[in-house]
Amino acid sequence: MHELTINDLRRLGRIGNVEGVLNNGKKGKVKADGFYFIRTDAVINGMSAAVAFKMPFVKALSQLYSLSQGRILIAKRQGGHLVATKEYGSRFAPKGDLT
Repeated sequence: MHELTINDLRRLGRIGNVEGVLNNGKKGKVKADGFYFIRTDAVINGMSAAVAFKMPFVKALSQLYSLSQGRILIAKRQGGHLVATKEYGSRFAPKGDLT
């Protein structure tokens, strides 16, 4: 098993097209500088608006439930840890069983 780290999240953000789901069900995108999710219930100057919030990787790592790139599931939370799946095709992942 390979537990994802902050460096893995940064690397995936640089690659692009990586989406994540938080424990509370909110969806967002992983970018090189953090995890971005959108809130549609924000009110600015009395008007409803959609606002993107940035969550630092330190905080996002403990709250991410799953990560996917397109249709491929990259990582999922198992036993309190964000663990890479077999489809995590990074050359930086350790060799061996990644289930």
